Parts: sequence; structure tokens; C-alpha cells
Amino acid sequence: MQIIKDIKIIDTAYGGYGVAKDSNGKVIFIPHTVEGDIVNCKITETKKSLAYASLVDIVTPSELRSNNNNCNKYGICGGCTFSHIEYEAQLDIKKKFIKNSLRNYKSAVDFDITPSPQANYRLRTYAKVQNGTVGLYKFKSNDFIEVDECPILKKSLFDKIKLFAKKNPSIIGELYAIESDSGIALASFISNVNYKKVNYEGIFDGISVNGRKAGLKKTAYNTHYGAVNLGPDTFFQSNHFLLNDLQKYAVELVSSSLSIVELYAGTGFFTSGLINAGDYKAGVEFDENSSYLAELSGVNIKNIDAYTYMQSIQNIDVIFLDPPREGLEKRVLAEILRLKPLEIIYVSCDPTTLARDITRLEDDYKMENMHCFDLYPDTYHIEIVTKLVRK
Repeated sequence: MQIIKDIKIIDTAYGGYGVAKDSNGKVIFIPHTVEGDIVNCKITETKKSLAYASLVDIVTPSELRSNNNNCNKYGICGGCTFSHIEYEAQLDIKKKFIKNSLRNYKSAVDFDITPSPQANYRLRTYAKVQNGTVGLYKFKSNDFIEVDECPILKKSLFDKIKLFAKKNPSIIGELYAIESDSGIALASFISNVNYKKVNYEGIFDGISVNGRKAGLKKTAYNTHYGAVNLGPDTFFQSNHFLLNDLQKYAVELVSSSLSIVELYAGTGFFTSGLINAGDYKAGVEFDENSSYLAELSGVNIKNIDAYTYMQSIQNIDVIFLDPPREGLEKRVLAEILRLKPLEIIYVSCDPTTLARDITRLEDDYKMENMHCFDLYPDTYHIEIVTKLVRK
């Protein structure tokens, strides 16, 4: 493959790649680089208008490059694509991502980002267990790499994952593990072995093996607005440092004394605050297990998809949204426009789909407020909360 020498990184793309241009003006995406770097790279894939390359070496490092990266798998593991960048520069880059996504949105407002500690912030993770070791995947591949530490994960949880691998030396599988604020850990393990052969006792308080559960089936995470149930197979916010800040900020955007419907409610992370923020009518969650855990908390979470539920109502003041990364279906957007609520609170983990959705609403709604939370330091991901009001 072609080697390009002394090429300068001029920007950073959403997804974690540094951006350069060759002598012909072709855009080249190079991972593990940052604006200002001068590097040598090797072309790995060429398309008509762009190319991808791997980093060979750094000729002149950027002043934005960090000297504090303490991960011995950086550049190999596919997880932390930004840990070579100074933290303040990471925040600036993420702010630029969002502004670029909103470039065609006319009513955008200025916003800030709440920073996070960079170490040990994650309370949940996916990993692979293989031959007594814990591993993650190489950057942009499905190749296994053994990992003996993870600087962004809670140490207590990673220690449990390593012990689980050690006590199951002949088992290969995909593990999802999560730990509550009180240290109770649950896991979900997908493997081709019989669940009875999996040794989890003294490590995880409960486990689901290929859907078969043993031990605790749920636990609770104590948040600003109260305890929220979580299980071994359910989604929950990742950053235990900013979890309460995100929850409190989003809930407080709802104007008082209004009727509220919550879509994509999960296990009730925001619900625990929304039920006292106004006239809470219902929450909606398509995942059966998540809605069940929420119901156990005593909140009204309906196990139904957002579109079907929206069709059944005629008026509502506030729609609170926390959709998956893919954003909103067009038919859900159409129902929002039919109902014309006074306020829309939209929580998003993807600036591209957020911009797409709110731009489709812009004829009827304007942005009143936006704030971001850096739930994922050392990665290109960012959490965004915005409030739209009817014109």
C-alpha cells in the first residue's frame, strides 16, 4: 500500500479520525491523529473522493496531543479514539462536531459542555471472555486483544470481569456487565456453553447466560430523583460521575404544571424525576424487560412502541424523548407534528440524528435551550439535551 510522508492533519471527523488532504486534494482519514500533527501514513482503502490510512509514525506532534495517555492498549483497542488528545481540546472538537451538525438548523442557540473526570467513569461495559482472559476488539475489526486494565472503566467492575474470566478458563463468550452505586454487579453472558457450567458466584450478584437467569434478576441505582431499577440485559447511562447532572438538567427543562408523555423511557432513568415535574401521563418503552423493571419502580411505563402509543392520544403539553442513536422514525416525527405539544425535550447521543430530527421540526418549533454532557471522555461520543418550544 502507498506510503504518504509528512502529511498534515487539518481537522477531526466525527468517528474519531484525523483529516488530511493529499497533494491532489483527496481527503484522507487517519485514526489516532489530531489537528496539527504532521505524520507518515499508509493508505489502506481508497475510494473515489476519499481514502483511509493507518498511522505509521508522527513526524511532528500537535500541541493538542496529550502526554498523559496511560492506556497500554491505545492505538490497538477500538475503544478510546480520543485519548491521545488533551482533554480541553477533546471538548472543543466535540463542540465543533455539534455546531457542524447544526449548520443547516436556523434557530440553534449557544451551548456549553459539562466535563467529566477521564478515569474510571464507566459503570458498564461490553467485553469478550476467552481462555481465561478478558479482551476487547481491535480498532475497526473483530480481532480479539487481551486487556489487563481499562483506565475508563470502574476498577471494581473490571476486577470482577477479570475474575469471571479466570474462573471460567475454558469458556468463550460475549459479556455485558454493569455495577450499581452500591457495588452490586450484574452480567449478561452469551456463549455456546450450558448455563450450568458458568461459574459466577462470588463475582456477579446475578447473571443471565443465554437468557437463563441466576442470582439477582435486578438491582437499583440511586439517582438524584430516587432509585432506578436495572437488570443484566438493560440499557443504563454509562458515566457515574455525570449521571445525576444529566438527569436533573433534562428534567428541570420541563415547565411546571404541564402534561407529560415520555418516549423511549427505558427502565425509568428520567421517569423518576418526570413523575413529579408535572402531570405525568405515561412513559413508553418498546423493550419488554426494561418496561417491566420500570413498572416494578411504581411508574407507568407502557410496553409499546412510540408510534403506536402516539396514535392513541389526542393532546399533550410536553413530549420527552430519549431515543436510540438512530434517532426518531419519520412516522414518530409526524405524530409529534400532529399533536403539536408546547415543549419537546430531546436527549440525544448522536449530533447527526439530533440535527436531522429537529430540522424536520423547525417550521413549527424553535430551540430554546441546549446543553451537553461529556459522558464519554476519550471517545468522540457526546450527550446532548435540547429543549424545543412551539412557535
